[in-house]
Amino acid sequence: LGIQGSSWQGLRDGMVALYGGGIVGRVERAGIAGARVQLVTDVGFRVRVGFVRFNGEKFVRLKPAQTYAEGTGRGAMRIIGLTREDAAGLEKNDWVILNEPEWPNYLQGRALGRIAAKGPRPDAPLFEQIIVEPSQNLLRLTEVLIVTKEP
Repeated sequence: LGIQGSSWQGLRDGMVALYGGGIVGRVERAGIAGARVQLVTDVGFRVRVGFVRFNGEKFVRLKPAQTYAEGTGRGAMRIIGLTREDAAGLEKNDWVILNEPEWPNYLQGRALGRIAAKGPRPDAPLFEQIIVEPSQNLLRLTEVLIVTKEP
C-alpha cells in the first residue's frame, strides 16, 4: 500500500499502520517521496495471534494454543500451526487479534480480521488451515493512521 507520508514527516520503517477495523500493517519503506506499507495480508508478513468471540455485550478470549498468522498475498491471512484438536473451539466469524510480545502493549488485542473459513490442511490432515480476512479490502483503504509516537 503506497501512502503520501514521507520520512521528512517523521515516518520510519517499522511504524504501525491502523484503520478503523484494526491493523493494516507496518511501514516497510519510508522515503522522501512517500512510504510503502507491508499489509498484514502480504506474503512475508507473520505475527503471533490470539482469538476472541463477541458474546452478548463483551469479547471473550478463546484459549487455543498460541500460533502464527501469515499473509497469503491474496487479501487474506492463514493460520496453519494449530492441530485439529487445538482449533476445535474456533468458529467462523471469531476475531483474530494481535498477540505479539515484540509489538507495543497498546497494540495487543487489536483486530487483524475474522475467521472466514476453517478446514483440514490438505498437506497435513492432523492440522487445521484457518483463513482470516480483514473487515475491509486493505488495498482499497483511502485513509490509514500511522502511529508515529509511542504512548
